[in-house]
Amino acid sequence: MPVVVDTGAEVSILPLSILQTVLRHQSLPSETREVHSLDGALVSIKGPLPLRIQICNVTLEHSFYFIESGHVSLMGMTLYQPRRS
Repeated sequence: MPVVVDTGAEVSILPLSILQTVLRHQSLPSETREVHSLDGALVSIKGPLPLRIQICNVTLEHSFYFIESGHVSLMGMTLYQPRRS
């Protein structure tokens, strides 16, 4: 799955459609927060949801928020402060 790494982003975001495919049997958080997109618009996101991911053979747990509309997967600067497992 292609992911944009954005060192200026404060959160990591996945489209809801990806989470529904990967985590079919897990309930998703309903907590909502608003963040500013690159163009300054307010965007509503839900989460966070801790997920175990693997990057370059390193496995870590990272918190992701999800967005109901959209198709871009974004890893923000919080990725650079991982808790290794």
